[in-house]
Parts: sequence; C-alpha cells; structure tokens
Amino acid sequence: MKHTLFKLFLTVLLLTGYSISTFAVPLAMNGIWYDLSGNKATVRQNTTYGSSTYSGNVVIPSSFTYNNTTYTVTSIGSSAFAGCRGLTSITIPSSVTSINYDAFSNCTGLTEVHISNLDAWYRISFTNSNPLEYAHHLYVNGVEITSLTIPNSVTSIGQYAFYGWSSLTSVTFSNTITSIGQYAFYGCSGLTSVTIPSSVTSIGVGAFKRCTGLNKVVVENTTPYTFDLDDPFAGAYSATLYVPGSAIAAYQNANYWKNFSSIRPLPVNFLQGAIRYASNEDGLTLCVVGSNSDETIVIPSTVTYNGMTYSVTSIGSHSFYSSLKSISIPNSVKRIDESAFSSCNLL
Repeated sequence: MKHTLFKLFLTVLLLTGYSISTFAVPLAMNGIWYDLSGNKATVRQNTTYGSSTYSGNVVIPSSFTYNNTTYTVTSIGSSAFAGCRGLTSITIPSSVTSINYDAFSNCTGLTEVHISNLDAWYRISFTNSNPLEYAHHLYVNGVEITSLTIPNSVTSIGQYAFYGWSSLTSVTFSNTITSIGQYAFYGCSGLTSVTIPSSVTSIGVGAFKRCTGLNKVVVENTTPYTFDLDDPFAGAYSATLYVPGSAIAAYQNANYWKNFSSIRPLPVNFLQGAIRYASNEDGLTLCVVGSNSDETIVIPSTVTYNGMTYSVTSIGSHSFYSSLKSISIPNSVKRIDESAFSSCNLL
C-alpha cells in the first residue's frame, strides 16, 4: 500500500513538471531502499518507523537506473542497517564514499563484508560505524584477505577504517602515510606486530586500542606522538616497543608510551669505517658482521650511531675475508661465532 501511494506521489510530481532529482525522496529497487538527491543515491532504512529489516545477503549496486535516470550509490545512510541481526553478508561497491552514523550498529549476525577494491575502501569516510566490527572478515573479489599492504597512493588512513577487523594478522604501511585516524585499527586483535614509519605525523586516539594480539610495536619517529583524549594502545601494552636508540628516554617518559612493558632500541645494521655492525638480540649491543678492509682491522669497544652508544660484544660467522692480515679485538667482545675467520689464511 505504501509503495503504491509512493508511486502515485512520483506520478503527480512528474505530471506537474517536477523531476525526481529535485527532491531527496525514498525509492525501493530490488529490495534496497534509497534516498535520492540529484543523480546520487544513499542507502536508507527499509522501514518508515523502527529498525530496518534487511536480512540475509545484501548486495548494494554501484548504480541503478530509474525513469531513464542513472543514480550512483555514494553513501550508506545513518542507521540504514541498524538492528538488522538477520543480516549475514553485505557487499559494498567502490562507488560508496561515506558510511554514516550507526549505519551497521547491532548487526550481530553479520559475518562477511565484500568489496571489489581496497583503494576505494581507504577513501570511505566512516562516521562511527564499520560493518567489520561485527563481520570480522573482509573479502576482496570473493577472496578473504587477512593481511594488508598500504600502497604508496594512500597518504592517510581514515577514522574507523578497519575497526573490529579481528582476522587481520598483518599490516604494512608505506612511507607515504602521514596520518592514522582515530580508532582506525581498534579491536584488530589478530595483529601481532605493527611498524609505524617516520612519515607518520599524527596518530588518532584509540588507533590501536584493544589490539590484544600485539607483541611488537615499532615506531620510527624520534619524537613520541601525543594523545589528548583516549589511550591509543589500551590492551596492547604487553608488547615490546622498539624506538630509535636516541629516543628511548623520551618514550619512557611520554604519556601512554611509557606503559609498554619493555622499550628497546630499534635493530640497526650499518657500516662505520671499515666494519659493518648489526644489533645483537638484546638491542643494546653490537655484533661485527662484516668488513670491507683487505688487510688490517681494529675493532673498537664502543660505537656511536644515531645518537646511541653501543658496546661491541660479538663477532659473527664469516665476518672476515682471506686477505685479512691483522686484527685487534677489544676486551668488550665476549663471543666469536663459528667460522668468523675461517678463510683468513694470512692472519
């Protein structure tokens, strides 16, 4: 009855010279209701009063044609699927650029989110609702993904972008990323490690909150990020935090960062003079791992790199070549690995 009256209303509008695109009006197409404005469509609740009743597998099209006008689906409206506990799967087209307030709240039966383009997902503006909060599983062109590599074309991760994606096990940020939005990875409990590159200038509140599976957090920035409103890593402070050696004291005294159970210097591997060094497992001492000198080597007891002074405590396997004739080893060296000098017949 309601649908018949609505069709009669549209007919009157058309007969009096108005276009449907003049108004933001509701329309049902293939079981999905939309609000129309111009040539754009927003998915809306499918009831006038109370919660929506969408259920099962809902596939949102990128566009549809009505009365010779093609409408592009660009948004999922506020509370569009709120309370739809019978909704089990949702397909969101790459044309959608915004998901509004409480669009998927209490969709407790949702188990799958399907998209066709990850780049388009990065561009979606989430107000506070992400279907991954309930579904936990994301499919791209029918294939479930559990790891994420952010491409160079993406410079920021928006708020709530991957909220609740608990099956995500790894994320790799490009060096073009400058910001990570608030609650972007909230509840991604499957993550075991994360590296935040030095290109990032801001991290939103709660960005990694309740990422309870984290055991390693790497931050390349020498200045600790500040947070005013909410704990960014609550539930993940049992992880080890790795930061630049010169910044350890700053992180140990910074709000929230100081809550990590252990703060260690970032692993290093560098050439200084004729000797190449790499971090030992403790992150505080160095191992000699190679040399570009042909004849004479003098190993120092300490080395300063990036503002941090390390003790040299070991020499690794196959560190030196056959042309080596002379070497000076300091008392700080406590371990020499097997075959460290195996080819040094002239020594």
